[in-house]
Amino acid sequence: MLGVDTTTLRGRLVLVIVRMVGSLVAIAVVLGGFVWLTNRGSAAAGDDIAASGAGFTEELFPTLEPRPQLVPDYTPPLGFPTSQLRDLPPDPEPSGGLRTINTIYGISYSVPADWYAGSGAVTSWPDGTDSRYNGIATGGDGYCPLNDNSTVRTAMRRANALPLDEAALTYARTAEAIWAHAGSVRIEGPVSLTTASGEPAVRYTALIDDIPVDDECTPTSETFDVVALRGYAGAETVVFVAERKIGVDREFPESVVDEIVSSLRETS
Repeated sequence: MLGVDTTTLRGRLVLVIVRMVGSLVAIAVVLGGFVWLTNRGSAAAGDDIAASGAGFTEELFPTLEPRPQLVPDYTPPLGFPTSQLRDLPPDPEPSGGLRTINTIYGISYSVPADWYAGSGAVTSWPDGTDSRYNGIATGGDGYCPLNDNSTVRTAMRRANALPLDEAALTYARTAEAIWAHAGSVRIEGPVSLTTASGEPAVRYTALIDDIPVDDECTPTSETFDVVALRGYAGAETVVFVAERKIGVDREFPESVVDEIVSSLRETS
């Protein structure tokens, strides 16, 4: 057997172990510090988010922060039909000079055949609330060379279970926020209507005047019509809205909006 100094070997082994442990401790300290800093940053951000009621996405993208609901949260009655964009029936081809717009609320309406139909699209007006609309149609698109805006825009959204008069007036009053920069906003109504399906409806009209002219695309006046009616899916009450620009090229007369309103009906 070879002669080996076991004391020396044990000493070297202990030294190696100590060095390994020391390296692991150093790594742990570095990682621990990184984790602590990361958690500290997350906690601080989380506190801010919790305080604001926003989620991480909204914190990163402030434009997506939740906005107040215009009407109370709502759960449809048991058995009431649901409404999903994926269930939306396709719009039929224009016929007789008209185009049919189907909505997720079980309601359809008709617009001129050459209008854009965006039944599955979503739009909103800058009223400071979480008011998103679908079942969209637009007419007079590209009336101004500076943009592709339209001269008339129509859409629908749910109003949950509000009474018809209250729903129509609530959404008509959003015109005061949308056109807060205008000289005046007057709301006229209510007007009682009957839909093409024989159901009652209520209409209010906001008249917006003295709009500051920024460029050749700016209308001098606008109308914002709101009609509340029965919903057949998604909500018991829904609202139809129509924005019409006045004093611009390709302007539509008020009678066009009247005809669209008179076509509101249950989807067949």
